[in-house]
Amino acid sequence: MKDKILEYIKLNPKTSYNDLVKIFGLPLEGIFKMLHIDKYNIEDNYIEIYNNNGYIIYIEYSSGDWIKYEYDINGNTIKDEYSNGEWYKYEYNTNGELIYSENSYGNKRNY
Repeated sequence: MKDKILEYIKLNPKTSYNDLVKIFGLPLEGIFKMLHIDKYNIEDNYIEIYNNNGYIIYIEYSSGDWIKYEYDINGNTIKDEYSNGEWYKYEYNTNGELIYSENSYGNKRNY
């Protein structure tokens, strides 16, 4: 089953975890266990998934909308990606100060 779920995610990368529950008929906790997702919080209106450093890497709302976050080794957010296709990227200097950002709308900014 794990292979089927991973293949489905690969072919449909914008699929929400709530959709996976409906498609595969498994509880959310079961899907997380299969995918080795150990750090998460499930509430009535949203799901949060954390990386090993405790940072939120994924939020999914009951509407099916989601946000993915990526971080650098210093814990700075380097990318936000939204289920609607919108994204933001960030770059930092060695002091952890934001020096550049860009987004899916074509906006670019040096700080």
